Amino acid sequence: MMRISPRIVIIELMAKELSEKIRQESIFELKRRDELERLRVESKKQLGVTATEMVSSNIRSQDISKFSHKFEANEDISLYFSVKFND
Repeated sequence: MMRISPRIVIIELMAKELSEKIRQESIFELKRRDELERLRVESKKQLGVTATEMVSSNIRSQDISKFSHKFEANEDISLYFSVKFND
């Protein structure tokens, strides 16, 4: 019968511990990313509702389109983005 060296046993145990640690860290990282993505989606949802409420309560997109010919997009890029993305 072949005898296994204690060094080999120790190395195998260390390798198993290391792989388990890497696995646990990977799981933790995935959970962290999932939580960040959940928070990102939730904040976008809340901001979207807020932005929609602001636009609908102040100025309708039809009203904005009346004034769209009165500005140069290069001069007032913020108004361009407001008109472009709120339609």
